[in-house]
Amino acid sequence: MAPMSFCEVLSFKNYARAAAVAEVGAGLREALAESADGKDPRAFHDRASSAALELAPVRDDLRIRLSEYMLYGGCPGIVASEDPAYKAAELKRTVESSMYNDILKVGSVRNPRVLEELFQMLAEGSPRLISKDKILRRLGINKATLDAYLYLLEAAHLLSYSRAYSSSPSARLRSPKKAYVNDAGIRNAALSMNDARTLADPTEVGMLAETVACSHTRRLWESLDHAAASHMPPYWRTDRGDEVGLVMSLHRRPVPIEVKYRQHVDAADLRGLTRFVGRFRPGVALALTQDRVRLIDDAIVAIPLWLYLVMCGRGGTASARGPPPPLAPAAREEAGTPASTGAARRGVPSVHPALRPPACAAAGCLARRPDPPPPFQLLSQGWYIDYK
Repeated sequence: MAPMSFCEVLSFKNYARAAAVAEVGAGLREALAESADGKDPRAFHDRASSAALELAPVRDDLRIRLSEYMLYGGCPGIVASEDPAYKAAELKRTVESSMYNDILKVGSVRNPRVLEELFQMLAEGSPRLISKDKILRRLGINKATLDAYLYLLEAAHLLSYSRAYSSSPSARLRSPKKAYVNDAGIRNAALSMNDARTLADPTEVGMLAETVACSHTRRLWESLDHAAASHMPPYWRTDRGDEVGLVMSLHRRPVPIEVKYRQHVDAADLRGLTRFVGRFRPGVALALTQDRVRLIDDAIVAIPLWLYLVMCGRGGTASARGPPPPLAPAAREEAGTPASTGAARRGVPSVHPALRPPACAAAGCLARRPDPPPPFQLLSQGWYIDYK
């Protein structure tokens, strides 16, 4: 099950204004689609300004709730608690459990420490371009193993990947992948950063804002265009280093979105977005900030992140999305998964008796096991999974 969106968390926690917030979000989605189709950024700016004014009485409350969401994420079993210590500990257990239960249902892992370090590397810079050469040098593994481990992290719904925005399918496939952790709380747990000090670091807050914006943009794209349900919004990057973090396509028109999570943003801070607008002439472009709603250069609508998440609403079908297609036989062999035999073909691992956990109930966005003992720790000490 996928993490809940920001608006889903509000509903889950019986927020008194959740229905009103959802109604405002629906109006914003409609306005965005119309502006993208009609090439009228001012129309969306005016609707977003009205929405911000309508929600002004609860703005500060929503910003506080956003900070909590950026710290602990949207896993139901975590959101239900009000105890910060419990949330941090439970998120840590969830990460370990996901790597054990979810990943090992897809394929065995010869070196769990390497897989854990790979996830931490990608989580630390989420979202980040994947430099395979740097990862291979640091982890001391081969390319096939790296590809297999990246697949396993995606299959466990810990990471998602995007490609570059391009009209050429071959150019998209040649572009480096960009990795995103699917839930901010999971990202922080992997780095042991589920505490208030994280929110005092502008660099960390900026990466968390991008992480949250990416997962919500995917939901927004799904809700506006069901054909996009299996796609991550691509990024755009030039050889000179100008970049736009997210690009949706609505009615075959691009909608570029850049995250600049700070109080004051002007055109000089949005060089990549400005160049994208000049090259592709989108109907509307968005900059996600901490600041108020503003129109920049008659083309870019700056909108506070909390209001953008309201617009994203409950999202599309992310929670129902299944795992990616199975690995090719060669990649499965590199990951330690036999390419044949009955259980392996069905994707059902036979667990070593010493590691087989008791049946456990679902408790959140990722499967979790009861403890003690924690099987992931046993794996880290050199235990392994057999396939029969």
